Amino acid sequence: MDKVRVFDSLKEFKSDFDLDKAYSHLGLGIFNPQYKQLNKVLGKFREKLDRNPDLSRRYRHKLNENSRKAIGQYLQTSKDNIVLTESTTMGLSMVLNGFKFNRADEVLACNQDHYSVLANCHSLARTQRCSVKLIECLGENDVDLTKEELKARYIDAISNNTRLVVLTWVNSCFGHKIPVKEICDEIRMINRHRSHEQRIYVLVDAVHALGVENFDSIESLGADFVASGCHKWLFGPRGTGFLYGKDGALALLEPLVPSFEGECWNWFTDPKLDVHDWKNISSRDRCEPGGFRAYENQWALAHSFSQLTRIGKSAFTSHIYSLCQLAKHLLCSSDSIILHTPKSSAMSSGFVCFSLKGVCSKHVSHIFKDKGYMLGYTPYEKSTLRLAPSVLNSEDEVSKVCLELISFAERASCHV
Repeated sequence: MDKVRVFDSLKEFKSDFDLDKAYSHLGLGIFNPQYKQLNKVLGKFREKLDRNPDLSRRYRHKLNENSRKAIGQYLQTSKDNIVLTESTTMGLSMVLNGFKFNRADEVLACNQDHYSVLANCHSLARTQRCSVKLIECLGENDVDLTKEELKARYIDAISNNTRLVVLTWVNSCFGHKIPVKEICDEIRMINRHRSHEQRIYVLVDAVHALGVENFDSIESLGADFVASGCHKWLFGPRGTGFLYGKDGALALLEPLVPSFEGECWNWFTDPKLDVHDWKNISSRDRCEPGGFRAYENQWALAHSFSQLTRIGKSAFTSHIYSLCQLAKHLLCSSDSIILHTPKSSAMSSGFVCFSLKGVCSKHVSHIFKDKGYMLGYTPYEKSTLRLAPSVLNSEDEVSKVCLELISFAERASCHV
């Protein structure tokens, strides 16, 4: 198999994809293609697994550690704070179902959070493990919402019983970017006046921010837990993800799936089976979900995150931001289109969410697919159309689809 190349620039990276040229792919932030070099890495691991699966399996701990190390370098945190998962949903579930709640505790979330958050919240309430408060913090007409206003909607909803706050860093329905750091800073001030048993923790769904946003360190956000999949903006292998827990946070979780990490196996096979020894095992190893996974995908994370770090976050941010600003500028020029995403990059990220007056968003998405545009719509009660331009898209592509949308919207408005 050919030697795996590593790219130094975004231009080189973009040249390594093999997308269907019959379409403009404007929703890759939802589910990304895998590039050729990543597939080579996957192929090499797959070949080893097929030639000698038992021998390969014995190296899984070392190879998993390589992936954690690469993720940690990208996030600028310790590899010991990284648990490998298979998706954002798995990471969110590990926290929401593994956190040691008292029945009087309260989880605070937004009713426009993703299904993966809300389904877990409904389960908590249904099983009466704790109470859940869902707040109306985002709406389709909140295009001019400021950081301070959005922060206040969360902070004002905190009660004496609030134990866990869930924040979706970039909302996938309307495209708002939540001021996570500012909210975490405020919660840290609140915690100064609370006992350890009443301390508020923060869980962040970061899947639509990582790979788009430029930040120094995940630790600078101030969140206790951050969950993300790697098969969206991060261009990682499908079926991969991670959960970050700041120092000491993972110890708060009761593992939902038995761990296959070496220390856990050794403890379980020890005839003494001392519960105190279990507590001495690292929290990361205890929380790592066990089972034999698609190891080639998990091990290839080391390559994909090293590649992202090599190019640098800022290159991805500037390209995606510029395309989103272009799209918002063009779509706002038509009175037949309603923009739901804030125009400011301070309040938005890689999504541009909008509606055509009097036309069903799902219907428009299907029509534009037949025109050669892969244009998404949001899977929420209040569904909108959604552009998610990535580093694989160009200004010409974005301009062309926006002008087509304006023309379609204005023709449709004549029949409303």
